[in-house]
Amino acid sequence: MIPGPLSPVPADDDPTVEIRLVASPIHYDLLLPLTPRTRSRFLHLEQAGLPLGDPRAEWLAIGWGSRAFYTHEGPYRDVPAATLWRAVTGDDAVLRADVIGPLPVEFDSPVLTITPAQYSALLNAILKQLKLNADHDALPLPAPGFTDSDLFFAAKGRFHIFRTCNTWVSRTLRHAGIPFGAWTPTPYAVTLSHHWFHPG
Repeated sequence: MIPGPLSPVPADDDPTVEIRLVASPIHYDLLLPLTPRTRSRFLHLEQAGLPLGDPRAEWLAIGWGSRAFYTHEGPYRDVPAATLWRAVTGDDAVLRADVIGPLPVEFDSPVLTITPAQYSALLNAILKQLKLNADHDALPLPAPGFTDSDLFFAAKGRFHIFRTCNTWVSRTLRHAGIPFGAWTPTPYAVTLSHHWFHPG
């Protein structure tokens, strides 16, 4: 509920863009509309194998997390203690990207209505998190995904108990000039911060 610092973003009177936040029991992802601009900015992820060009794809899901924990195969209850300890104390970060088709009519998730300038800044903030090779290509990881279409990519930064996947969401939004809480370590903190800074 305490506002975090915002990056400056120029004012913009163009039509707004709607993005969403989508939650699992322990984790929030950003959900971005697969507009032509989104597809073009993430073209190198498509070249790495992410099916952005699938005509059924309407949304791009992006999340950040601990490499060892996030890429663990199997349910959360089967995560080894050593993997959990590594995530708590410090681990390399990864980005997970997936494409999603039309959302069900009854789908309920937090919505953010932002300006085109904020959306451009948000795409920049996400792309800056990717580690790139000498040819400026994203680095897909040989890890099993959660779906038939998702991929993990090497990312910058370190994950630990005070710098979680959920704090990444708030940091990334604030880098785009979108008001959000200073520290959101849990899914409930993200939910509360959204309700506080973006009521209605």
